[in-house]
Amino acid sequence: MLFIGFSGGVDSTVLVHKCLDKHPVLLHFNHQMMEQDERDEAFCINFARQHKLRIIVGREDVRKFAIEHKHSIEKAARICRHRFFSSIMNEHPDAVLALAHHAGDRAETFLMNFMRGASVQGLSAMKAVEPDRRIIRPLLELTKSEIIKYAQDNNIDWVEDHTNAENDFTRNWLRNVVIAELEKRFPFIRKAGDTIKNIEMAADFIASEARKYLVNNKYHINVEDFISLHQALKNEIIAQWWVTLTGSRNFLTSGKINEIQKWMTGSCNGSKTKINGLEFVNRNGIVTASVMNNDVKLERTRLNY
Repeated sequence: MLFIGFSGGVDSTVLVHKCLDKHPVLLHFNHQMMEQDERDEAFCINFARQHKLRIIVGREDVRKFAIEHKHSIEKAARICRHRFFSSIMNEHPDAVLALAHHAGDRAETFLMNFMRGASVQGLSAMKAVEPDRRIIRPLLELTKSEIIKYAQDNNIDWVEDHTNAENDFTRNWLRNVVIAELEKRFPFIRKAGDTIKNIEMAADFIASEARKYLVNNKYHINVEDFISLHQALKNEIIAQWWVTLTGSRNFLTSGKINEIQKWMTGSCNGSKTKINGLEFVNRNGIVTASVMNNDVKLERTRLNY
């Protein structure tokens, strides 16, 4: 089964048009923040009806969620949308989710993560195919202008999100101000695919080596052996260890990775420490970790939709 994240915007509408022969199921999320959200939902339902496609609509009061959880509107919208997608995907373990991210989105994500001091894995966060998460991004090599041209050539209607022109959100500011200025000097910045692919290859290699290390050691870490590893590999081992225990990389910062490593390298037999609800114990130079009951902050909707 093929699901498609469908907002009604030009990107996702073009993606659906390209996949009509596969009879996808459309997933639309209504953020319930403004009248436009109701307009967009109506458009998506009507589009699905016209093309005889099934559509599943999720709704949540994002503004209320943001206030209750002390998140920005931008972050709250992302979390709520991801929870909706995740709930559907969890009910269909054989399904694949197609997302309409394009080359410009990838460049924006790369720059955002770069400015936040992301790891190599963070810099390569948006990939065309992610088998473990059952995500595909068929439009990732296309620019926004190419997508719009396809829509115009095929007489495809879509809805415009007027908030895309507002620079209050970080991503919009990056797209409309920062990248727009950089593009004047570097015209191909929105399609920096080769550079990002090189980073992806490095990230994939490091992740593969970390996975092998953890599996071979049954997720028990020999401190003396660990200290001798390359720093990039040590960081990813800790990150994957964390994901195995918590289900996501949420709450895992470079600071926490450094904190765990510092404790490990300075610990002795019998030493214990607690970090974000995880307990690390050193027994004769071997460190194990476990989740402490009812004491770990988790957000399992880690999907980067």
